Amino acid sequence: VHSGIAMAALAGVDLALWDLWGRIQGRPVYALLGCSSPRPVALYASGGFVPGLGALRQELLQWQQKGFDALKIRGGANLQDDIARIGLARALRGPDFTLRFDAAQPYKHVPPSEADILAVAGACERHGFRFLEEPCDPHDVKAYRKLSRQTDVPLACGENLYRRDEFEAFARVVPVLQPDVARAGGITNVRTMAHLAQELWPHSFYGSVSWSASAHLCAATQNAVMLETDGLPNPFRRRLMESNGHRVEGGRLILSDAPGLGVEGIESCI
Repeated sequence: VHSGIAMAALAGVDLALWDLWGRIQGRPVYALLGCSSPRPVALYASGGFVPGLGALRQELLQWQQKGFDALKIRGGANLQDDIARIGLARALRGPDFTLRFDAAQPYKHVPPSEADILAVAGACERHGFRFLEEPCDPHDVKAYRKLSRQTDVPLACGENLYRRDEFEAFARVVPVLQPDVARAGGITNVRTMAHLAQELWPHSFYGSVSWSASAHLCAATQNAVMLETDGLPNPFRRRLMESNGHRVEGGRLILSDAPGLGVEGIESCI
């Protein structure tokens, strides 16, 4: 199976089977993965979509009030604005706050010049950003290899990769891999590739089922560092996640011992 659509379809079946197995056994998925006592899953807030430095400042303060000590921001208006956003985030949050910059969304439609990419990488490096995500075409291994030799800021990619051979190729070039269980064949496929990464930072956006699956995987995977949580209002997802006792406290996800993935359908939400 080679296409992204096929791997995503396979992921849906895989997640459903893990959930079913857990329900039959009466055990949470993290226990099926070999973790008897899960650690709280560290979360990083995925935001920074807002335009303008004033709006970004306000969003950063809001995440701070929610107890998050790690954040990913985005840019895209222009090079000067991106560098200003990187500087603002660090100045506002201080040296101990974990920051990342995601170049995928702003740069995928109008690819920047190599000089612009190096300038953004340089800003991330100067301001101590944890990594720079998808600054190049997500399938261009050569471009990542070249950039990794030109900057010391760690590079990250993986949300748009689907097959094991793709992850094997990128694992030799970047230290941070970000597989998405809803795209890369589900828990079964991703768990067999997790050891390839120096650090695993699973990608997860929007969905409650895939987010829960990623959390179970993180809880049972030694090199999983943090799990993404998007900052967009989503009361439907929140109620589904809370239906079996999952809860977020101070930037950490506490998984319940509910069987399967721990996500229940609620008719009133639907």
